[in-house]
Amino acid sequence: MGNVVFSHDGVYLYCDSAYFYEAKNSFDAYGNVLIQQGDTLFVYADELYYDGNIKLARLRYNVLMDNLTATLETDSLNYDRAKNVGYYFDGGVIRDSLNTLVSETGHYYPANNTAVFRHKVKLENNRFVMNSDTLRYNTDSKIASIVGPTTILYEKETKIYSEYGWYNTQNEQSKLLLNSYIEHNEGKRLEADTLFYDKKNGKGEGFKNVHLIDLKKKVSLNGQYGYYIEKNERGIVTDSAVMMEYSSPDTLFLHSDTLRTYSVKYIPDSLPADTIKSIKDSVYKIFEGFHNVRFYRNNIQGVCDSAIFSTQDSVLTMLNKPIVWSEKRQITGDTIRIFQKDEKLDRILINDKAFATDSVEQKYFNQLSGKQMIGYIKNDSLRKIDILGNAQSVYFFEDKADGSLIGMATTESPMMNIYVNDKNTLDKIIVKTKPSGNLYPINQIDQSKIYLPNYSWQIALRPLSKTDIFRRTKNAIKPTNTASEEKKTTGKKTTRRDKTGKNNTPHTVPSLPTATTSTTMIRPSGFDNPDIDNMDRQKNNQTKK
Repeated sequence: MGNVVFSHDGVYLYCDSAYFYEAKNSFDAYGNVLIQQGDTLFVYADELYYDGNIKLARLRYNVLMDNLTATLETDSLNYDRAKNVGYYFDGGVIRDSLNTLVSETGHYYPANNTAVFRHKVKLENNRFVMNSDTLRYNTDSKIASIVGPTTILYEKETKIYSEYGWYNTQNEQSKLLLNSYIEHNEGKRLEADTLFYDKKNGKGEGFKNVHLIDLKKKVSLNGQYGYYIEKNERGIVTDSAVMMEYSSPDTLFLHSDTLRTYSVKYIPDSLPADTIKSIKDSVYKIFEGFHNVRFYRNNIQGVCDSAIFSTQDSVLTMLNKPIVWSEKRQITGDTIRIFQKDEKLDRILINDKAFATDSVEQKYFNQLSGKQMIGYIKNDSLRKIDILGNAQSVYFFEDKADGSLIGMATTESPMMNIYVNDKNTLDKIIVKTKPSGNLYPINQIDQSKIYLPNYSWQIALRPLSKTDIFRRTKNAIKPTNTASEEKKTTGKKTTRRDKTGKNNTPHTVPSLPTATTSTTMIRPSGFDNPDIDNMDRQKNNQTKK
């Protein structure tokens, strides 16, 4: 009784009182219990029940294990000296220099500074809170290994979710490998099968099934490789890249070789400074598609080399050989801008070499051309076209009785106004200034007049569905002069199936079109990322230690 000391295999035990059972090679200790193993491990408790045969110490009440790098606190701890592991089963807390971890049950391995936590696991520090059902943690490297559904919350800032991977709680770098996403409170979200994330520097990189989503703007970039920088919200997606704009039920699907996005701060010149500061939506997003752009929407389709979409005014700008199709009509020009209003198509602006064509019968096409053209849309259908500068038209008219073609009219004027009826055919053409033209009966048509300069019917390029946006087409297609080419193209069937979204995605985004994609995690050529490479390399080195 009083100042009791035991020694067993190099381990010392101190307590106020004890009962020693020599036959069983065991003892019970009470009051100020201390187990000391060398100068690196100290275990304190109110009571101890020790079995020397199996080297198992059962410590109870106010238990504290300290191995100099971390402490473990619990009311019930079993310490297996043979395996050098302590485990608790009635709630415990581990603290190191950076983090506090709480769980219902856990195992702690002092030799390699590793702990395994199970059931209602919570890791907390002054930056974030991590919640999980199962978690492995190294008190030396400060790396948490994610082996089950895990959520990391930065207050009023960021949410990270993953079911497998690792998170370095010291430098806030991570590699996330299963059902993972990163979501910011302003509605920005990054998903991928494999995610590298550097929270401190605000950088993320994704491989396979990458989704970069703006929930507020209802726009997403999708592909097999993506990179995102939180500053200025800059992102890039490639390899089967698709932009989806789903602010209306009729989603826009736009594909290009590479998609890029960034934020722009809008400051109106006409407003005073105090008013400018009060504008909430002063930042808008720009989305850019580079090379082989093809887009599909139920009521409009198009191709071009490059395209720009702005959320400020919901305008899609098409550059470099743009072509737009709507119903039977094809529109071309140097630059085409498609405007939306109240989440619906509003008008189309064509600058320089503006040309509109729609097939009538076999080799005959109604045609409009001019320097600039504005098409006005109502209820998703073109209703009026204004031609400004060098306006020309070729129009075939029908017999109202049987619908057969009976003649062709050609017109030239500085300006024209064309009206389209509910049947999507030309209703009337109004010419206001110095018009000239001719009218030909169908059997006396001058064949040299049936096509305006720059006429080119490119129906073979038209995207036929949201999966057809991935179809590769030649850069130069010979102009076709018959409507039969349209029948050949539109008669094709697509057998690709849509890809479904993940179950853990808490938002409504249309399903993606399916494309042939790479099956290995390879960063595309020209997208070297030394920051992410060093992150993975440093983690591997720490693990080996």
